[in-house]
Amino acid sequence: MIESLARKLRLERGLLSTLVIFCGFEGYLGLSGSVSKEETLAIIVSRGLWLLLIIGAFARYKFARNALGFLCAINAIVASLDLMFPTTVNGSPYEPVFLTTSLAVKGSVFVYYSFLMKRMTRAYSPTPDTSVSTAFDTQIGRKVDLLPRGRQVP
Repeated sequence: MIESLARKLRLERGLLSTLVIFCGFEGYLGLSGSVSKEETLAIIVSRGLWLLLIIGAFARYKFARNALGFLCAINAIVASLDLMFPTTVNGSPYEPVFLTTSLAVKGSVFVYYSFLMKRMTRAYSPTPDTSVSTAFDTQIGRKVDLLPRGRQVP
């Protein structure tokens, strides 16, 4: 059980590391093709926001994970739509490869955060005996009620 949790955490770190590398590469390509200062500023701000969400997911913030999964899903949908229409793909010979990679990386992050992470948190959720409201006091050897109700559980 602990081994499967460790395996899923390694998978999460690997997916997020791949996403960081891909976002850096995507930002570099966007900056090399930008033509105006406004476009350059928009690319820098968007890449910064993506990296903030990825850092938040590394730090295990629930909001960052949910937002990253949602934005990866939207980005994967946009990449798949761009691949379906040949007029947008004919801009560069490398664009279909880049869009396919974007679809694979961001689709994997979405699937992980929407399905696998939900199963993992359900499987390792605390039981009613080990909830936040009670704890086991090792010095006195009994459960102690942490919420101020005025009584202790034997």
